[in-house]
Amino acid sequence: MSGSGSSFPRDVQHTCQGALPAHRTGLASPKSRFANIPGPGRRKCMLLVGNAMCLIATAANCPAAQGSTASAQTSPETPARQADLPDAQTSLDAATTLVRWVRKWSVGDDEPSGLSGASVTLRLDGRVIGHGATIESPEKALSAAARRAMLRALPNLPDNWHARADDARQRITVSVELAGPLAPLDAHSDAELALGISPGLEGVAVRIGNRVAARYPLQMVSAREPASTAVRSLVSELSGDATRALAEIDELRSLGYTFYRFRTVQLAQIDPRAAPVFLHRGGRVIDTSELTMPRLRVMADGMASNLIARLWPGVEPFGLMGTMDPVTGRAETRAEHPAAQALVVSALARYVATPGMDAETVRKARQTIHQVLDELAEVADGEYEPWADASTSAAVIVALTDAGQLVPEDEQVHRMRERCVQTVLMGFDPQEQSFPPSLDPSGWGIVSLALVRLSRQDAALVSREHAEAAVRTTFRQTDPRNLVSQFPWLGWAEIELAGADQPIKARVALLEARRLIDEHQLDPSTLAPADRDLAGAIVYTRAATPLPTWNSIRPLPLLADMLADPRLTSGSLGEGEVAREFAHLLGLVRFTHQLCAGPAEGHMFARPDLAMWGVRMALWDPRMPLESTALGLQGVCRTLDAVNAVSARKTQIPKHANPQD
Repeated sequence: MSGSGSSFPRDVQHTCQGALPAHRTGLASPKSRFANIPGPGRRKCMLLVGNAMCLIATAANCPAAQGSTASAQTSPETPARQADLPDAQTSLDAATTLVRWVRKWSVGDDEPSGLSGASVTLRLDGRVIGHGATIESPEKALSAAARRAMLRALPNLPDNWHARADDARQRITVSVELAGPLAPLDAHSDAELALGISPGLEGVAVRIGNRVAARYPLQMVSAREPASTAVRSLVSELSGDATRALAEIDELRSLGYTFYRFRTVQLAQIDPRAAPVFLHRGGRVIDTSELTMPRLRVMADGMASNLIARLWPGVEPFGLMGTMDPVTGRAETRAEHPAAQALVVSALARYVATPGMDAETVRKARQTIHQVLDELAEVADGEYEPWADASTSAAVIVALTDAGQLVPEDEQVHRMRERCVQTVLMGFDPQEQSFPPSLDPSGWGIVSLALVRLSRQDAALVSREHAEAAVRTTFRQTDPRNLVSQFPWLGWAEIELAGADQPIKARVALLEARRLIDEHQLDPSTLAPADRDLAGAIVYTRAATPLPTWNSIRPLPLLADMLADPRLTSGSLGEGEVAREFAHLLGLVRFTHQLCAGPAEGHMFARPDLAMWGVRMALWDPRMPLESTALGLQGVCRTLDAVNAVSARKTQIPKHANPQD
């Protein structure tokens, strides 16, 4: 049912190297090589408007937009043109040659010339069976790497390999990285090592004397190995002394170690019967033109299916499993924290209520909601209780209200709700207008939303004044630069307080938060070509290397709702703010799609069938928390609703809009 006793939300556990949780740092100007965001007065947000308007038009069956998906999906992915990397034809010839060698299980001497280093990985039914790598090889680099991979694969082949050799060889998939030249890495600390490497695109190498060892980018992605760890591992490998790697970087330099980085061309077989394809950071770059209405529905169906597949397969009432590592095909915990499971219930409930979804997936989603709530209520010894803290209890209350008629009529579920209600009531003091010190500030927003929901269900239990006091206190005591840490919960609480036809009191604060989010979104026009897969992400951290992770998509569901609400986004298809804000929203949806695992990324996974459409922690960290996929599903479903809402608008001034705001 439930996992560890950590409080909700668990940003610190689900944040990658180089990026800090939003509630700790807030929004800040990105200053890394990933972006060079111009000031608000100069920033041009209209590059995506054409695609945004075409997406809106698909609500009215725009043929051009509906046709764009197929053409984008069939376009080959090619590596960035860089003079120091093997060219596209040489790279493709190398990968094709490698596949031929593996099928014959014999390395030939017919590899393309000019390759200075290669990393070869062999997988059988998704499981790595052999790997070999060379760097600055005095012999033929691809041949040497292939021989090592095939030799290392022999102990890992099936027992009946000799009996069915041809059969087994046809099931092996091949991936290869071809290295460019080594470039000196001027780093004097672990932090500077992280600064100098573009994760998923660049590898690291270490030289001592005339010996050199390297770790390739996709090796590091699969192992979730940061640059500093990889460098120290290479030092141990070259020295034969595990303790040597514990030395400071400057000390290692004084001992004669030299550090390098290098970029690679990446190719892999997505299917054992298919030809190798070019990859970028181990996957495929998603183009905004793919984001048609049908594609968004495919995304929603896929993410819902991924969440449904995360149910614990045993007989124990564990509900949903914890963070999935698709590289191994295993979950980190048998049962996830109840707050995360509650987020999944809310997301699946929104999916069920969204028109146009796949009927069979909707049926399974209904069953999953029922099962998860039923098993959340059954707490075994050692499991974390849903009513143990205010923010977790609030997540459960929100899930129960989102599920509505899908909540099981069960005495245990009723008792769980009552206990959670009591805990939420202790999460805010309306007399003192304060949250208890034991409640992490990151939980204020969801506690406020739960109180608003309770006040609408039973005013005798929670008055409107009580709920509104919690909302106002959260707005008042949260630094405006950190307001996104309370999203989407606080924004939903404010909108629900106002109802459908009353002014939104915190309208100016919500609009300012959206402006800050827009300002710190990575603009494709300012990104280097190699970093085009980061377009649309939000940078939250003031750290030296603001690397975007799944935390970027936290505000997506609320931003979609704000677009759909004429009180927060004025205008129509022909005028006003809609086009500009839709361009920003579409960029964030694109990044969400980029984070989703697809067939191109599946070549790295032991169980790609379980990984498809899961939202990864980062483009270089394949782990999949429940929260990331749940919020992604909420965001896509609400974006679909927003498209329909703005499509139906007429050109008019919203009733409660204030032109001076």
